[in-house]
Amino acid sequence: MAKLSHLKYRKPTTRQSQSDAGRRHLLCRSVMQWLARQAPPPDVLAVDVPTSMGGDKADLAALWMGQESRGGHKYLLPRRSALVVCAISREECYAASINPAALIEELRHLRKQMHLLEEKIRKEEPQLRDERCLFEEFAEWNYENSQNPLYQATLQRAAEIEHILYRGTRMDRIQRNAAANTLYLAIPEGTVFVDEVMLQWGVITVDPDGEVRLARSPEEQSPAPRTLQHLALQAAVRNSNYVCAGFGIPSPGERHRRKSPGTRKKPQPHTHPAPTR
Repeated sequence: MAKLSHLKYRKPTTRQSQSDAGRRHLLCRSVMQWLARQAPPPDVLAVDVPTSMGGDKADLAALWMGQESRGGHKYLLPRRSALVVCAISREECYAASINPAALIEELRHLRKQMHLLEEKIRKEEPQLRDERCLFEEFAEWNYENSQNPLYQATLQRAAEIEHILYRGTRMDRIQRNAAANTLYLAIPEGTVFVDEVMLQWGVITVDPDGEVRLARSPEEQSPAPRTLQHLALQAAVRNSNYVCAGFGIPSPGERHRRKSPGTRKKPQPHTHPAPTR
């Protein structure tokens, strides 16, 4: 796989920021290698990909393409996508709040309690099982429709804490853009507890040697086909910029970027030279 020799971040201003930039670079590189080894491997890999027009960027994007026949012609279209946010600190995963440590601890306790209550619900309310799943290990349950009052109260309190912790973060905004089938948070090993992370996100941990482990699988999402196509085009634009940088030429966006109206020179009135006698 090609090396990420042109992966750039904001210019560091201190030794600490230089160290952080290097850690983030290695984290992204390790996860990209892990994505490339998936079966089947993605057809497209890109970095710093906007998830909407003017929206937040995912550190990594992977797309799996498929063919579709229309009018006797075959077209390549995106079928699946995955977005990865790489965080090197715990603070990057949460919104600013008065006491995040206490809220995180309460949320972990609530989620453990919910798991215990869900075991009870499976026994007492079997009608909540999705009958479309043939195998028990893959069964899905509509726990939110449970009549258990303690579960509903626990679920509501957990939702309140999640709103405080995650609302407005980059992960929250990317999730609301609904641009991918799966979302992943990549973090150095030991940075956060897996059960602290937003439930819809998969969790990838990377140890100091660059070994990658899928600590939690993500929930499957269903983005609109047009949204997948938009993401594929954004990935193409980003990759074009890196290809141009690799050859030492300006990217197409830089060559055709117009000057802002405030920087344009005003046209000078045309004057005729005075007639000579």
